[in-house]
Amino acid sequence: MFQLYPLANDFPFASLRAWFSGWIPHPRPALSLLAFIMMTAPAVLRASGDGPRVHGAAPVGINILTLHASTLADANRSFDPTLVTPLLKFDTSIGTIQYARTMGIRDRFVLLTGMLRGGQSTRKSVKPEKSASSSGFADPILAASINLLGLPAMSIEEFRVHKPGTVVNLFLSVTLPLGEYDDQNLVNLGSNRWTIRVGVPVVRPLELFAGKKTTLELVPNLHFFTENRDTNLKQDPLFTLEGQVTQDFTGRLWGALGLLYTVGGKTKINGIPRNGTQKSLSLSAALSYEVSPRWALSFRYGETVAQNEFGLEGSLYHLKLVTRF
Repeated sequence: MFQLYPLANDFPFASLRAWFSGWIPHPRPALSLLAFIMMTAPAVLRASGDGPRVHGAAPVGINILTLHASTLADANRSFDPTLVTPLLKFDTSIGTIQYARTMGIRDRFVLLTGMLRGGQSTRKSVKPEKSASSSGFADPILAASINLLGLPAMSIEEFRVHKPGTVVNLFLSVTLPLGEYDDQNLVNLGSNRWTIRVGVPVVRPLELFAGKKTTLELVPNLHFFTENRDTNLKQDPLFTLEGQVTQDFTGRLWGALGLLYTVGGKTKINGIPRNGTQKSLSLSAALSYEVSPRWALSFRYGETVAQNEFGLEGSLYHLKLVTRF
């Protein structure tokens, strides 16, 4: 984190002062963008997990705008990360605009988020008649994170002197069936069903290196699905467990290593079993750089390393640009 100091009068890029709000970082303990820059609601790509440092501490009264660009390569699912299609392969590009607002409700920290998603998904096949693609808007997501332990609602001034401890949140999200969908299409961006997620993120700061922030993060989740009435598809609840270890390298640069375990999610169509229980393990690595006190850029790569015949497969490339105001 950084102490913020005004730009010197002879700063050679004075024209950029308005862009960077008249401040440059100095490495001393106080509020900085890194304190809450990644507090942007997860669930953009559930199959790869939320990612690192998205459930930590933040002050109230902050607006956060995030732009996501993601690519899934050789995956056995398209836009819906919970619905696997064994023996098929998809290449999917996803763009997301995400807005979040931190606030206090009855002295509890609360983060509310909305996400608009879209892109293109292509089903690959050596037979041209089996190939298909679709582009447009996908199902939007609404989410709320409510602190249960360790994070009272704090102003920016209070947050500057707050000593981080273990944080436990209740995370709730709903995926709305508003994306483009046609039951005659081979590929759809919408899922034509509601998805509800309930999670309990736990973030614990560690003191492994003097003066360098380290965190251990565990996020257990349950995903529930309504029926797709057009296809009579029903799916059992899906359990996911994500773990992240993050480490500051410099005042502006930090990285993370993560894993995601998935189990459950059996499906039936017209009461006849279709897919069995999903089981998969994915690993990921991420780097994030604070460009300025108000802007940060992060990149994450993830890949499935073990799965059963119904488990997730594929590789993820995820670029994220975050600003706060």
